[in-house]
Amino acid sequence: MGAGLAGVMALTLYSAIGQSFAVVNTARENLRATQMLVEKMEVIRLIKWEDLITPGFVPTSTTEFYDPSGAAGKKGALYTVTATVAAAPVSETYAANVRQVTVTATWRSNNIQRQRTMQTFVSRWGLQLYVYPLVKP
Repeated sequence: MGAGLAGVMALTLYSAIGQSFAVVNTARENLRATQMLVEKMEVIRLIKWEDLITPGFVPTSTTEFYDPSGAAGKKGALYTVTATVAAAPVSETYAANVRQVTVTATWRSNNIQRQRTMQTFVSRWGLQLYVYPLVKP
């Protein structure tokens, strides 16, 4: 009886260790996807309005590995990062001066398709003119 109980406990312990490694791996992949999304958003933040509204200036799709510097075959998950620039879903008078930017990272992990998305609005005049208005002394 005691040996059976010890066997069940050992099996449960090893199963829990395996599950914890899988959870940590998924968290790392999610963090890497978030890093890629933030990087793309920062690049978009630096683009001039005229370039942002020019079709094809912002790359619509790129691919990147989990570990780009890893050895061949050991780079991890392959991420596809897509960016779309579209008219903002607003009907106010300033609608022509605002764009909605959506960036999505998609990858396959453990035969499961995973996806993370970030969205923002970009104004022709930029955020700085609303937060720090240009005031002449």
